[in-house]
Amino acid sequence: MNILRFLTIFLFAGFILSSCQKVFDPGSAGNARGTLPKDSTGECIPVLVNGAYTKDTLLKAANYVDIQVAITQTGDYFVKTDTVNGYSFSGGGTASVAGLNTIRLVGTGRPISVGSNLFKIKFDSSVCAFNVTVS
Repeated sequence: MNILRFLTIFLFAGFILSSCQKVFDPGSAGNARGTLPKDSTGECIPVLVNGAYTKDTLLKAANYVDIQVAITQTGDYFVKTDTVNGYSFSGGGTASVAGLNTIRLVGTGRPISVGSNLFKIKFDSSVCAFNVTVS
């Protein structure tokens, strides 16, 4: 009987704890807002692509992209690209200062084929793109 009571309490506590997790919603108060600087063609500016991108090679921590975001409202953020050719980039954190901020997006996945890959990033209501070349 004590085991049943323990399991009931354990499951109830797990339910309560899991329902308290923060969800990132770009439109809600407390979350960062701003724009992605881009050129006339829609390319993100500036953007720094770091690491080697090789066909059939799993991306590592050295595979990342640094982008600029013009923050207008400080707060938490989570930014991710679309998945292209088997890999993508994402990053999150807290923007505590308004103005230009650098956000690092870390790559995950494995490029499937060689060539130039165009990734799109969305932040708040703005969108920009950048290229990564796979050898």
